[in-house]
Amino acid sequence: LEAVVAGMGDGLVAVGPDGRITDFNHAAEVLTGVEAPAAIDRRARDVVVLRDVVDGGAPGEGTTRIALATLVTRRRAGRERGGDATAIPVAFSEGRLVGPAGESAGAVMVLRDLRREQEVERMKSEFLSRVGHELRTPLTGILGYAELLAARRLRPAEAAKAHGEILVATRRLVRIVEMLEFFASAGAGRSVLSAKDLDLGELARTVVKSWSTRVPPGHRLSTRVSRGLPVVRGDRRWLSAALEELIDNAVKFSPAGGSVEVTVGAAQGPSGVAGVEVAVADRGHGLGDDQVAALLGEFAQADGSDTRRFGGLGLGLTLVQRVAEGHGGTVTHTSGRRRGSRFGIWVPVPGSARSRRPARR
Repeated sequence: LEAVVAGMGDGLVAVGPDGRITDFNHAAEVLTGVEAPAAIDRRARDVVVLRDVVDGGAPGEGTTRIALATLVTRRRAGRERGGDATAIPVAFSEGRLVGPAGESAGAVMVLRDLRREQEVERMKSEFLSRVGHELRTPLTGILGYAELLAARRLRPAEAAKAHGEILVATRRLVRIVEMLEFFASAGAGRSVLSAKDLDLGELARTVVKSWSTRVPPGHRLSTRVSRGLPVVRGDRRWLSAALEELIDNAVKFSPAGGSVEVTVGAAQGPSGVAGVEVAVADRGHGLGDDQVAALLGEFAQADGSDTRRFGGLGLGLTLVQRVAEGHGGTVTHTSGRRRGSRFGIWVPVPGSARSRRPARR
């Protein structure tokens, strides 16, 4: 019984008929910040402080009540006294113990930490809000120009411009839907990558060429590909999509007139494995290491406020990372404040082993 209680993921607090703690497992220690020796034989109300309890009423003898509550703890260097008060949302369950003669024999309380569930709910709500905004933006453009074409006879130049705007908005919509499909398939454990022999230099040139008409005025987009690059095994569709995300971020967060350079060259990966890296460098404000680590998470943006300048689902760099890892590679990055950012995708060369000396760039 002690082993079962000790291995529980939820905090368990058992009290005797006098209300003093008799058992206090490790999960309860972590949750409250109170060590078991300091909690045993103390009154439960002095150790487990609950507020804002929401339940269906007071329990009777031998009954169990389940409620949502806020656990108030005070932490400092692993002790319960002193420090700032910390509020933790918990699911609180209490089962009354009754003796053979109907007398009260104590109670068992279980505390489940709800912070992870609340974070998931917050992410879900934020994600749905972003999806709605990101879908509505291109749909508004498509609907507006389609209504204009249907209601008026436009001159050829005006009609061509309307058709062009509809195509741009439609491509943006398709890109959003494809990204959502990618994450849905990956989350369900279904492989979405198809490996074929691939020239990353040629792929990079094709992607940059498609961007040549979309780069805002004043920006300069260039390509530099090393000669004699080996062929890699990869999925052209998703590697292209990942490179597009890197270019989109570089253009979006570069200052007006900033240059964006796409480079493809031989590079060593972990343990000296030979591979090819395609990277995108900008001349923006740069990012700190903590920001880079956060941006590689799902639904993350450099500016997550409601007044942020740039939209997006916050899945761009996560897509890049998953595509790189799906090819057995990694995401590379070099960044610093006011020094610009450089993000890349490193893909191993099939059959490559540890290199004896660094590959030349």
